This record gives sequence, C-alpha cells and structure tokens, in this order.
Amino acid sequence: MPRANGQNKKRVILALFLSGLLFRLPFLLIFGVIDTPDTIGYLATADEIAAGRFYDHVNETFRLPGYPLLVAFILWLPRSLEALLLVQVVLSAAAAILIYLAADIAFNERAARLGGWLVALNPALAYYSVVLLPETLTIHLVALATWSFATALQGGQLRWFGATGVVLALLVWTKAILLVLIPAFLVAAWLTRPPRVKRGMAVLIVPVLVLTLGWTAHNTIRHGFSGYSPGLGLNLLERTIYLDAPDHASPIKDRALREYAELKEMKALGSQADALYYSLAVIHTWRHYRATLTVPELDQLFLQVAWRQIREDPVGYLTTTAVEFGCTWAGYTPHWAKWRPTEPAGIPDWSYLVLGPVIGGIMLSLTVYGSVQAGVSGNRRALAWILPVFLVTLASSLVSASDYRFRLPVEPLILSLVGYAIVSMAEARR
Repeated sequence: MPRANGQNKKRVILALFLSGLLFRLPFLLIFGVIDTPDTIGYLATADEIAAGRFYDHVNETFRLPGYPLLVAFILWLPRSLEALLLVQVVLSAAAAILIYLAADIAFNERAARLGGWLVALNPALAYYSVVLLPETLTIHLVALATWSFATALQGGQLRWFGATGVVLALLVWTKAILLVLIPAFLVAAWLTRPPRVKRGMAVLIVPVLVLTLGWTAHNTIRHGFSGYSPGLGLNLLERTIYLDAPDHASPIKDRALREYAELKEMKALGSQADALYYSLAVIHTWRHYRATLTVPELDQLFLQVAWRQIREDPVGYLTTTAVEFGCTWAGYTPHWAKWRPTEPAGIPDWSYLVLGPVIGGIMLSLTVYGSVQAGVSGNRRALAWILPVFLVTLASSLVSASDYRFRLPVEPLILSLVGYAIVSMAEARR
C-alpha cells in the first residue's frame, strides 16, 4: 500500500485544512449562530459549569458533560458564542487532516487524499460546524480516535493505544450511543493482531473505564440513581410509540396518543407529518411529567412502556428498525403509516423523496463496496472504519427515530470508505 512521502504529506495536510476552513467560514458568516431546541439545555448546563456548579441538579444529567465542558471553557474565556463557533469550524476542518492521516496508514495515499477532500468539502459537515450541538465535537474526536488507533495498529505502541482510550473516553462522555465504539475498536484490535495486542487492549480500556465508571459513580453518590445517562427511555419511546401494541391503560402512552391526536388536529399538515407528530407527542408528554418526576425517574417509566411495546410487537420493531437504518442513510424520518418520509418545511417534495434515497443509496453502496474490497484484499486495519460505521448506524436505528445527525459522528469514516471504494474501482479498470 503506497503511502505519501513527508514533503507531499505536509502539502496535502495544509491544503486540506485551509480548504476545509475556507469552505466552512461562509456558513459561519451566512448562518451565524444556529441553535436548536437541544441547544438551550446544553448552554444552560455550560453556564452552570462555568459558574462552578458541576451538575448540581439531577435533571442536568440528561446531557453528558463532554460538550458542556467545552462550551463552558470557551464561554468562560472570551464570553462569545461566535468564538465557540469558530472553534467548532476549526475542529471540523481539522477532521479532514486526521482522516487523511489515518487512511494513509490503513489504505493508500490516493484513497486517503480523496477521503480527506470529501471531508474537507462536505456541505453537511460544514453546516453542522455552526450548529450549537455536540455533533462537530464528536466528528473531530472520532477522526482523532481513528488516526490514533490506526497508528497503534501499525506499530503496536502502547502509548497510542492509551491515547486512543483517552479519546474514546471523551467520546462516551459526549454521546452515550458512542459506547458501541468501545467493542468496535477492541474487536478490530483483536482481529488485526498488532504486536502486544492484549496489553494494548488493556491500556485502551483503562481511561474509558475511569471516565464511564466515574460518571456513573457521580450520578449514584450525588443524585442517587445508578445509571450512566437518562435519555434512553425518551428516545426508545419515540422510536416505538407507533407500534401495534395495546396500551395496557398506561397513562404515559395514553397521554402521548392524546397529544398526538391534538397535534394532528391542530396542525392539519397532512399524513406525511405523522412521524414528526409522534415524536412531538412523546416530548410534550415528557415535559408534562417533568413537573412531578426527576429525569431519571421519568426515563425509567418511559423505558418500561417502550420495552412493553417491543415485547408485544417484536416483528413490527424489527421491521421498522430495518426502515430506520435505511432512512439514517437516506437522511430522513420515515412515516410509519405509509412508509414514506416526512417532508421538512421549505424543501420541495421531489428533492426530498428522490435525492435523499439516491444520495444515501450511493453512499451506502460505496461504503459496502469499500468494506468488501478491504476484506477481499486482507486489509484488517479497515475494520477500524467498518465496525464503527455499521455499529453506530445500527445502534441509533435500534434505539431512536432516524435522524441524519445521528450518523454524523462516523461521517468522516463513511467518506473515507467511499474514497477508498472510488479509488479501488478506478484502479480495477486500468
């Protein structure tokens, strides 16, 4: 596998970073600060941390501390949301460098360079770099972990396994779903069999255990609940509320379905909005019960209702999981009654219904082709790309309603595999 020489590599790194930066800056100038309903919670938690109050209230544990800590530090320093966005833009642009360096180790220089350019000039990554959500931080950390891990697999050096563990620990402190990266990297290490693999795996897991167990201990000692991140119940109930299962006089499901009926009647935007209304109904129900229950207590109740839905309609759950997986790649939320996507406001129906599946289908096909090509060529280092991509997208499809941003943490890995697939096909035609 030919790799870049030192001088050429420096030029590529500089070009990728500057191009990625210049590509993202217009998004910052045009859109400014883009917030979402979740942004308010992250900023409120960050303000509390900046004031010296680290998760004093149990309800704050709904959001893991990774992103709020970054926001708190930046807001404490220059006290500017624009400064925070500038940091996010830099982190997003730097992800192109990291994925290039990682792919240069695992694949070849041509594939690495193409993957790097696909990351640097990706409109979705550029857009989310100015959105006040943890996605850009997770994108950067996944790219950083992949580069560190690829370096560890190359030489079996324990310090690189340790560095990978630290980055993975920060990732699972940012998004709970990314806990699936831990088994993905451990399996990849075991199958790749670099020198001192057992010691390397042990060194990798130590920082992850320290931060995850530390956070769990904080929740148990400080707030009296033995859990990592309350939020699974909310996401899983959004994901399963539409399943064909009796409500068993459940006040939670009963209220959610009443909210759903009221939303449909009030908005009257047509059946395509059903999936959105289901989600909003669950969120409205969550807010209603928040008046009398703590977030962990409420999450447990939601989780019980969701598991009951799954047990009573397992076929529906598995079927819709397959649809959710496809929609995660196509970039839209399915409408369960007619198996059609929900059309976002302001986006033409034809572009949403056609371009989403077409682009998503091409991306998925090239990702699968790149994965198979790596397997056929015996490139086990590619497992550090393949396992995280499919485990993260599958896990998010299992526990939450599909959303393109749930795929974003592994988007650089997807684009890297796409680059490898394109280069492999080009070389095969020579």
